[in-house]
Amino acid sequence: MIDLNEWGWNQDWEAKYRRASQQGEPARIIATYQGLFRVVTESGEAWAEVAGRLRYALGSLWPVTGDFVVIRPGSRAIIVEVLDRASELVRKQPGDTTAHQTVAANVDTTFLMQSLDRDFNVRRLERYLTMVWQGRSQPVVILTKVDINANTDAFIEQVVRIAPDTPVYGISSTTGYGLEHLTPYLIPGHTVACVGSSGVGKSTLINRLCDGAGQRTQETRNGDQRGRHTTTHRELFFTAERALIIDTPGMRELQLSEGDLGLDLTFHDVVTWVSQCRYRNCQHQGEPGCMVQAAINSGDLDSDRWDAYRKLQRELEHQDRRSNPKAMAESREQWKKLSKAGRLNRRAKEGRFR
Repeated sequence: MIDLNEWGWNQDWEAKYRRASQQGEPARIIATYQGLFRVVTESGEAWAEVAGRLRYALGSLWPVTGDFVVIRPGSRAIIVEVLDRASELVRKQPGDTTAHQTVAANVDTTFLMQSLDRDFNVRRLERYLTMVWQGRSQPVVILTKVDINANTDAFIEQVVRIAPDTPVYGISSTTGYGLEHLTPYLIPGHTVACVGSSGVGKSTLINRLCDGAGQRTQETRNGDQRGRHTTTHRELFFTAERALIIDTPGMRELQLSEGDLGLDLTFHDVVTWVSQCRYRNCQHQGEPGCMVQAAINSGDLDSDRWDAYRKLQRELEHQDRRSNPKAMAESREQWKKLSKAGRLNRRAKEGRFR
């Protein structure tokens, strides 16, 4: 028999299970493969697949690693319901689509990992922070490969400037430097996810924390010090402290699917200045009483930080319009009116009609 409490089960999940509409056995998904899932129940581990009637009904609740589900046991278990998530890491699927992709579910803490070779990028980190805050997980920034960079403090200072309330640590999974800082997050039954680009050292860190029982890794490519992509699926592992940790495939790009709350929490300094503007509909382009421009001019707000906020804000607004047919139609109608007004104005200037 397996104690599901070791896999993150608690009274809240017990209550959700008792309210479930389907009958069956509670389980947690510990690994996902194309169309198949590895689950753990009180009876042990088993392979599972989604019930046929759910394949087109689940939508964004398609099962992922970390989900708690209701299954019907058998030679291959059948997932009949996904319990409401406590948290989730969601991004927009790459390419020209409005579809969303859930990276992991029911994650308590997310290690946002960037390496100090050529991967470090504060603008990308802001995207990750927005995703994590929006998904109701607690972010922790992990800067890896400090053994190959002697200027770690300068990178940490850059992170602190954009995320002053988020813990940030420099580590080396190779030498073990700084790993003691991660211990407070490795609590038995607590779920951690490692997220970042390919080659930042997610699998290497998990191997170290799991005493070598984690993921496979590969050597970095010659000449550029960048790691090769190794993880091809998402899987839960136990650390030495009996915490649960999820390895995720590296993200070549991170497009946000939604994030009003996440954006506000990531850019709370920017939001504070915006809220102080004299006019509620201030465009922050020189209007009298614009506190944003005043803060930029005085150096209290970095102009790159403001530009990054506006870029993500426009991206999220665009995604919202694309996923909302009514909003998209209204946007198109507005642009038609503006284009017509522009044409009439040009004709008037050219004297083509009175």
